[in-house]
Order: sequence, then C-alpha cells, then structure tokens
Amino acid sequence: MSDPYEEIVNGQTVLRLPPRARHEEILARLHQGVAQATRSLVTTKLLQARTRLELSLTNIFRPDLALVTTASDKLWLVAEVINSDDHHADTVDKKSVYEEIKLPRLCEALLPGFQYAVHELFAGNSAAEPGRFDF
Repeated sequence: MSDPYEEIVNGQTVLRLPPRARHEEILARLHQGVAQATRSLVTTKLLQARTRLELSLTNIFRPDLALVTTASDKLWLVAEVINSDDHHADTVDKKSVYEEIKLPRLCEALLPGFQYAVHELFAGNSAAEPGRFDF
C-alpha cells in the first residue's frame, strides 16, 4: 500500500488517502496487462502508478495508470481504479479535465489487440472467460 498523496484539481489541492490493498491488487493486474500489450511499442511508455503529471498550472494529477508518447511524453491514455468511498475527484473533476485536453476514451480501440477480461482484474482468475472486453 502507498502513502497519502496530493493532487491539484482545478486549482484546488486534493488530499488522496492511501489506496486499500484491493485497489492495489487490481491496479497491479491492470499494469501487468498493459505492460505486456505495450512492450513492443517503441512509441509508447507506461509510467509507474501515480506518476506526477503536470497537465497545466491548475491541474497536477497522479493517475493510477498513464501512457505517454516516447518522443514527447505527451499523455494519451489514463486509467483510474475507482474506490466507492473516494471517487468524486476521479469520476467527475479529473474526468472533465481529461475531456478538456481531449484525451480519447478507452472504447476507441487505442491499443489494438489488447484484451483483458474485467473479471480477471477483480478476481485474478483467468480460468473463466465470460465477460471478456476489448479495451
């Protein structure tokens, strides 16, 4: 588990509590899947979880998962593992900033061939196949 950290969202400092163990397990699986999918892409870099990203003077985020271009470090994909007790900053505030800077949505097939069954993120059991989603 990590330490508490701060983000600046629309000019306001937001203290984020340390994610729970379950959040970190899900995030580790997601990172592992994306790392495997992007390993051969020379144009893309997967950042460490909660790497500090200065999107503007009033928006400094630490997303759970971020992909940037190798050439310019331009952010082009973000994923957040949402906690039900601490989700407003991720699902409302930060989402609107991501829309303003025109980050594409995950459903736009940004990583062709990347597939991850959502239940695998939560259960860690790859034996079952129902509910496979293409990201």
